[in-house]
Amino acid sequence: MSDYPSGPYWEQASNGKWYQPGVLSRAGWWRASDNRWYRPEQAPAARSRPDLETWEVGQHYDHSTTGAIVRYIGRASMPELRGEEVGIFEYFKIDGHLIATMAGFQRGETFTLPGLRSSALIVLAAAIDETIDTMFDEDDD
Repeated sequence: MSDYPSGPYWEQASNGKWYQPGVLSRAGWWRASDNRWYRPEQAPAARSRPDLETWEVGQHYDHSTTGAIVRYIGRASMPELRGEEVGIFEYFKIDGHLIATMAGFQRGETFTLPGLRSSALIVLAAAIDETIDTMFDEDDD
């Protein structure tokens, strides 16, 4: 029998104990496989999404969970997630940002290059923006 506990998303801490990253108390303590609670500073360092290195700044992607078109603008370290490196996206033609975390990756969240529908929308929106800019430039004379 393995020392690995059953159940989803278990990770091994530096002290050898297994824990679930998403199982935290209100004070931020985490529960290990021995059902004891440990202080936040005893938690292992956060991991980053494996696909974080594959995204290109400025590139548009289809977001699997929402179906939205998003544009990758960079990465950041989040102290709230024990220093986890996250991807920052902005929604296409909608106000707001999307933060891609390891928890999202574990739930199956993906970012893929735009399909035909999304590519057509991106090209159309760029053409409309260019037309509007041209109209206003001519009025300035």
